[in-house]
Amino acid sequence: MKYQQKVPTFGVPRPRLAPDFAATVRSVPRDEIYTRLGWLALANEKPVLAKRLFEQASAANRTNARAIAGTAETHKFHREWDEAESGYLRALELAPDDWQNHLELAEYLLQRATLEEAQRAQRLATAREHLARAIALAPEIPEGHAMLGITQAMSGELDAGIASLEHALALLPSHPAIEHPLAQLHHRAGHRERAIELLRRVVHRAHGDEDPEAARLLEQLEREAAEAADSS
Repeated sequence: MKYQQKVPTFGVPRPRLAPDFAATVRSVPRDEIYTRLGWLALANEKPVLAKRLFEQASAANRTNARAIAGTAETHKFHREWDEAESGYLRALELAPDDWQNHLELAEYLLQRATLEEAQRAQRLATAREHLARAIALAPEIPEGHAMLGITQAMSGELDAGIASLEHALALLPSHPAIEHPLAQLHHRAGHRERAIELLRRVVHRAHGDEDPEAARLLEQLEREAAEAADSS
């Protein structure tokens, strides 16, 4: 506070600078508050708390699609697949133009396709349909492009998968959840230099724990690159 008194400052109310972006105040329904808290609890991996909050939201408003989708997420967390799928579909019935509902259903289908061989192709195809819808509704969200790339690669469309993940990385640079799978796809495609470039970002990141799988792949590719250089 003493330092602040020494620095000359002035302020202009935001409405005077940008009237269209003036702050607005509204009364927030209780079900929306419970729903937002529920998703926050899920982000912190507290599914029991999240489920209770979503139930409170649904009790206050039985047509709150985001609360229903949140409950579905808690079922997915525990791999209660049938309950999860039912919830995602119900949320889409209530809010078919909410990109988040399409994205979460696609993520659930991708997870099941990754874990279970049965109906894998069908689930991947359905996931791609919902990802396409999510991207159409919110093209600026990188997660949709990233998941689309993974489903494409799992379906044998390696070049398309790389292109989708590269687009996701352009939207959200320097994110290991995009860089690592993208590096793996470039490795599969034989693009060693690009794979090494991406893996170095993941492994040598200043913050966060080192990814051992990424470190092993980076070591392998750098060794192969060195051997190729020596042989030439």
